[in-house]
Amino acid sequence: MQVNKIKFHHQPFGSGACGKFAIQNALLFMGIETTQDVLDRLTESSKYMTAKYGIDQMQIRDALRALKLNPKFHRFVNKIDKAKSKLDKVLKRSPVIMSAYQGQHWNVIGKKSGNYYYIADSDRKPVFIKKTWNQLIKEIVQDESDIYFIQVN
Repeated sequence: MQVNKIKFHHQPFGSGACGKFAIQNALLFMGIETTQDVLDRLTESSKYMTAKYGIDQMQIRDALRALKLNPKFHRFVNKIDKAKSKLDKVLKRSPVIMSAYQGQHWNVIGKKSGNYYYIADSDRKPVFIKKTWNQLIKEIVQDESDIYFIQVN
C-alpha cells in the first residue's frame, strides 16, 4: 500500500476527537477502514463527551483490542535515544499512536523511510506530513524528557 495514496481523516475543529482520529488513521496505515461512529461505540465516548474530555490511552487500548489488535504501550522518561531506537524498530512492523503536546493530543506515526517519519496528524492541514527526528521532537512531541506511544498491531 502506498502511503501517499491513503486518504487520512481530518478532525473537525473543536471536536476533541484527536484520539479517535488517531485510531482511525493508524488503522488506515494498516489497510483497515473504520468509521467514527464505530469508534464512538468502541471507546464508549459520545461525540459530546469526546469534545468535552477527549479520550485517554485506556480508551484507545480498549478500542484497538475490540478490533482484535494487540496494542503495546511504550514510555521513555529522560531516555530520548532509547525512545528513538524503539520507535524505529516498532515502525518496521506497525504504526504507533503517539502522545503529543505533553499529553494533550494524539497523532500517528505510520512509518519511517530514510531519515523521515511519516505522520498523520488529524489536527493539521495537510493531515499527512513527514518530519525528521529532530523536527518530530521539537514540533510534535515537545517534551523530549517524556516520550509515550502506543504500538498498534
